[in-house]
Amino acid sequence: MTRKLVSARIWAAKRVETAADRRDRGQGTLEYVGMVVAVAVVIGAVVTAINAWNLPSHMTTIISDVFK
Repeated sequence: MTRKLVSARIWAAKRVETAADRRDRGQGTLEYVGMVVAVAVVIGAVVTAINAWNLPSHMTTIISDVFK
């Protein structure tokens, strides 16, 4: 009788661990996707800021003023 109870306990413990593992499946992928999206947003913000300030023409003006 004790063996059957121990076997049942082990079986139940394995099923609980498997259910917990299923809930965590894909978590690492989701974190990587989140990081990629965050980096893309930052890059987009930098590009937008450069275009909004017309930075290339300002840099050209500054460099030409230095070498005059």
